[in-house]
This record gives sequence, structure tokens and C-alpha cells, in this order.
Amino acid sequence: MGWTIAQHGNGIWARKAYTKDRKQDITNWGSNNFILCDTQPLQDEETLTLEATYALLTEIIQDNDNAYLYRGMPIEAYDEERGLYSKNSSNFLDIASRQFQLDLDFRDPSLDTKLSLEDRVEVALKHLPFLEGCRFIAQLSSSCGIGLLVQPKIKEYRRRLCLRLWVEAERAYTGAELSHYFKNYIDADLVDSAMFEPSRIHYVLPGTFGGKPLYTLEESIRLYA
Repeated sequence: MGWTIAQHGNGIWARKAYTKDRKQDITNWGSNNFILCDTQPLQDEETLTLEATYALLTEIIQDNDNAYLYRGMPIEAYDEERGLYSKNSSNFLDIASRQFQLDLDFRDPSLDTKLSLEDRVEVALKHLPFLEGCRFIAQLSSSCGIGLLVQPKIKEYRRRLCLRLWVEAERAYTGAELSHYFKNYIDADLVDSAMFEPSRIHYVLPGTFGGKPLYTLEESIRLYA
């Protein structure tokens, strides 16, 4: 089981939003339900490749598609006529896949808001040596480019890595297995364990400030394979 492509059931855009001065998070997180996209090219584990995932991610960003991904498999729609699924965690199966995402939001003194994607990957490799030789997609997180948030709560992003890595392993792992294998990195606050939950939303579109994207497609994503 690879990735499930979905969007918020009420049509709200699946992206983070900030004020023009980049100091307030004004994201509308959507409803408690979602709908599946008409085509699901990444669900078949037999044909799933990192290149296919990269192609889909870049297409979503380039075309500004209102879509995001789940690693888990929704069990059933609670409103079949409208195709609505619940975001409740009990509505997802934790099915093994060779691909998973590492959400890296840890602090490092070398980081700054203007640091490039490539430089952020170098910082990630320094802290996570197991990534050497791995195939992955590196993507800036939707908070990259934000300094200090003051609303709805104070949060400093300037020294945070703000990086997502879509990793391809040699065999399939469930989310529960990933939480076990990465326990030491989770305990050290290097890896966010929440992304291993099957019901966790994986946003793709870059964040916006004053309605403008925080970064371009070329700046935001790269395939390391």
C-alpha cells in the first residue's frame, strides 16, 4: 500500500497560510472529513516508485492542485453518496509500504530562514547518518521561510530545519514498525513520530504569506536517487 491522495471535504485549500508579515498563522484546517481524488496512481505497492511519487508531488505544486497525501488506507466512507470519509484515526488501516516521510523540524545553530534546500539536506545527513546511500525526495516544509510566529502562539522557526524527506526503503514497513525503528531519533526530537500515524495528513503545497507562495517549485523539492 503506497499513498492515498485526498482533499478536504469542504473544499478548503490543503496548505498553510500566514499573514503578509509572516508573523501570524491563519491556516484554515478544513473539516473533519475528506474525499478521495479520482485517480490513485500511488496506491499499488507493486508499481510504486520514488520517481512516480516525485512526479506527483511536483505536479501538485506546479498545477496548484488542492490535494494532500495519506500513508494509511481509509476503511470506508461514512457518506457514500457524497464520497465523504472521516479523518478519525479509527477509520484508517496501518498498511506496510516501502515509502514513508520523515518530518524534520529539529533545531540547529547553522540554520536560518534563507538556507537552501540542498544545505538543509546536508544538515539532515549530519544528524541522521542512516540516510547516507538512501533514495529520497527532499522537500521544504510549509513553514520554511517563517521566522518568528506570534499568533496563534509564539513559535520560533528560524533555527529549525523545516524539511520533509520522502524515503524509499528496501522493504515495506508499517507505521508502527517505523515508530519502533526510529525510537532513538524520536526520543532525541530529531524525527516527528506523528507522521507514522496512518491518519496523518501529508501536505504537499508550499505555505503562503499574504496569498503568495513562500518559495518556488524549483526551490522547494529535489529527487535524491
